[in-house]
Amino acid sequence: MAEAAMRPYSNDFPYSAKEKWICVYPLYIDSLKSLSKGRKIPKEFAVDSPKKNEIQMVLQDIGLDHICENKAHPKDLDCWEPNSRTRFRVRLFNDDGSPINNDYSSRIALLKYLGSTIPKLKVRSATASATPESIKPKKDNKKGKRR
Repeated sequence: MAEAAMRPYSNDFPYSAKEKWICVYPLYIDSLKSLSKGRKIPKEFAVDSPKKNEIQMVLQDIGLDHICENKAHPKDLDCWEPNSRTRFRVRLFNDDGSPINNDYSSRIALLKYLGSTIPKLKVRSATASATPESIKPKKDNKKGKRR
């Protein structure tokens, strides 16, 4: 099912309008990026190379409405890689302006929660343990042709 196109932004929109939902890029919680390159939270809350499916799993677990879009952050240099072209729109507020969940009442609070929860996911721990030495590239001890 295709999503409806977004309208130009207006302050008159209710909080339930998708145009008023906050944007979350994986770049915001990536510990490999500096603050000047787009990271929004301190390194102790950030995670190494967050993936689209990991962010989506956490957002589904906490029950926030969200949409995944094929958009790239302007400061992301890897924007042509399909895995890095991801933007999440997340609904944080009800139409009356009250937060949907008091634990995540701001963008920074949500980003810190994402950064602290993603390393605990089973998907991430399974991929970390699935890197045995047999997968590492072998060194060639061959010398070049001598003339």
